[in-house]
Amino acid sequence: MKIYLLFGCVLICMVMSASAQITITQSDLSNLNGVSVIQILDTTNLSAISPGNAGANQTWNLSAIGNDSQDTLMFQNAAGVGCYTSFPNSTYAMQIPGFEGYVYIAVSSSSLDMLGMCGVFMPPDITIAPFTPGYKKITFPATMNTTFSGTTKQILQFGLDNPPPDLRPDSLTDFLYNYCRWLG
Repeated sequence: MKIYLLFGCVLICMVMSASAQITITQSDLSNLNGVSVIQILDTTNLSAISPGNAGANQTWNLSAIGNDSQDTLMFQNAAGVGCYTSFPNSTYAMQIPGFEGYVYIAVSSSSLDMLGMCGVFMPPDITIAPFTPGYKKITFPATMNTTFSGTTKQILQFGLDNPPPDLRPDSLTDFLYNYCRWLG
């Protein structure tokens, strides 16, 4: 009798398998002060990368990803960094290798937004380049199939205090994100 009962319990456990889904919230990004994130970029093996299907009970094979370039992003408290007064709502200042300045980021209960950049784009002057509105990078909670879109504009003003509008390079960015590609 015990064998049949054990077999029945094992069968029920196999049929009723548990599955979970990744959910990213504000609390996951609540303490980035002093954190370094290594970002690796693969530009050569793009066609070889086929992680597989999304959804539960999938095994992804990402062994084809190469390491063509690598950056270390360093986060710190924005209040202690140079141009904080231009981005008073920022939570973190992110330092990027090769850029003599910072990207200012705000983390709220609903999103993570890039507020702008401050640094030396063309030596020797420091340039402040805000995103208007903030460049939304993730909304909270983020899970598989979370989708959002928006538009942001960034104006770079070099050297002159009040240059004519046609001498100020600006960029208008429309964005659409769907997290089904990497969360799940």
